[in-house]
Amino acid sequence: MYRKAIQFYKILKRSPFGDIKMLKWATRLLSLQIDSRFESGYSFTPYLIHMMPTQRCNLRCKSCGQWGATGFFKDDEDEKDTKSLDKEVFKSFIDQVAPFSPTIFLTGGEPFLHKDIIELIYHIKSRNLICWIVSNGTMFEKYAEEIVDAGVDVLYVSIDGPAEKHDEVRGMVNCYEKVKAGVEKIKALKASRGLNIPKLCQISTISNHSYRNLPSFPDITEELGFEMLIIKHSYFTLTEVGKKYEEVMEKYFDCSAPSWKGWARDDFGMDLDFIQKSLYDIQERKNKFLLSFFPHVKIEDIHKYYSNDPELFYPIKTNGKVSIGTYGDKYMKCIAPWTHLMVYPNGETMICNDNPDYILGNIYNDSFKEIWNGEKARKFRKFIKKHSLPICSRCCGLHYHPFYRSGSNFKMLSNTEVE
Repeated sequence: MYRKAIQFYKILKRSPFGDIKMLKWATRLLSLQIDSRFESGYSFTPYLIHMMPTQRCNLRCKSCGQWGATGFFKDDEDEKDTKSLDKEVFKSFIDQVAPFSPTIFLTGGEPFLHKDIIELIYHIKSRNLICWIVSNGTMFEKYAEEIVDAGVDVLYVSIDGPAEKHDEVRGMVNCYEKVKAGVEKIKALKASRGLNIPKLCQISTISNHSYRNLPSFPDITEELGFEMLIIKHSYFTLTEVGKKYEEVMEKYFDCSAPSWKGWARDDFGMDLDFIQKSLYDIQERKNKFLLSFFPHVKIEDIHKYYSNDPELFYPIKTNGKVSIGTYGDKYMKCIAPWTHLMVYPNGETMICNDNPDYILGNIYNDSFKEIWNGEKARKFRKFIKKHSLPICSRCCGLHYHPFYRSGSNFKMLSNTEVE
């Protein structure tokens, strides 16, 4: 615990993403050791709340689990105008959670397609909450002044490669140039006003459509002037594993669970040797920005991570070290049920971001307190304390957030050198 505190201090001291408000996460780390042991399934308040203001998106990315060919929003194509959170319901929910100061992470869809997005951001900041936004960046130029004036803390922007490759994956002509223009405008506004936020972070996901662009990711980060690059391994599941997940959810939670189909990848068809070499090269290079890998898979384990072995489970913990094993081994405990909540545009709430199957409640009808420690939430926590779900393998939730772990991802981030 002492070593973890020192690493946390290093992050706050040297990272441009450090903020004294994040000390509350360290406090939550300590309290997690208490409430995660409660047999009742009761939990203290979460430190992170994801909110999806709208499920609408102006892109159709090839690998997207939401709007891709098998995405779980695909059937809602004709109803996209109705799939947005009511602004008054959104504000009321923010008012309910503000007293315990969670970080609010706006995601999508594309958040900036919500007609009242700026008003929603201003409301979050009026309650003195940290606001992060993940976006495709195509609307930054339109909203640059409002983003800067509102005080958004961090913008995460998805980039798949150089201009032509990025446009191809995203399904939009001049998509890259739109992102570039928006980022440059935000940077100029920050400089003219002497501000250091919003911080700008590039997220580049390894997929069968983008992996050949891996060597270019750091160059793009420098070209566009991002302050951090996160290279993200794909979240995916296998058809056999997805079907097992449905069986478990039906048996234990009387719940239909089809969302895995949007993330099913039985064969990536990627050159894994190329990926390994590219990651080695990127890791060895000196950068002017922070570099992180998420999840922090050991480079030598890349072949295992992307294998189609249905019994494989990542991560597990063996002799105190994080590695890849098989389903049923001693897995890394998921902390999301105690630390995190997801809110979808229809008001439904759940623990699992990308698998919106087990619904805890709805913010249109239920208060935060009723949802967070309601019967369904407590039942899920009691299950996760003793078991994992088949679909948990490779899930990002087992890695949120490095501040809660003593593993390599945390050590890597705290030791990152910035020239």
